[in-house]
Amino acid sequence: MFKEKRQTKRIKEDFNIFCRVFRRVEFDASVSQIVDIGKGGICFQADNPITPGDLILMILRMPPTCKEKVELYGRVVACEPKDRQFKIHVAFIDIAPATKATLERIIEDGDGTSR
Repeated sequence: MFKEKRQTKRIKEDFNIFCRVFRRVEFDASVSQIVDIGKGGICFQADNPITPGDLILMILRMPPTCKEKVELYGRVVACEPKDRQFKIHVAFIDIAPATKATLERIIEDGDGTSR
């Protein structure tokens, strides 16, 4: 079971994420649903498992108030079965300053469909 290590605020969002795993042909790309997102990482549901340690590229379609798509790189830290899907826990790596500012604004404002 995944041990909680988050140290920053997380919000739940109803927007989609496109992700691509580096160096894995059989799981080239996927569109998934975000479970929650924070300044340091993201959790999303996917149809296929992703191995902890894998590097992935994620493209987030942000809430309507933020028109851009945000590209992030991350390392998978955990993958848990959830119903007929998998919960993928990812820590962000090498976040560009502009991307970091966008994430911080969305998280602090609780933008989108936060609950």
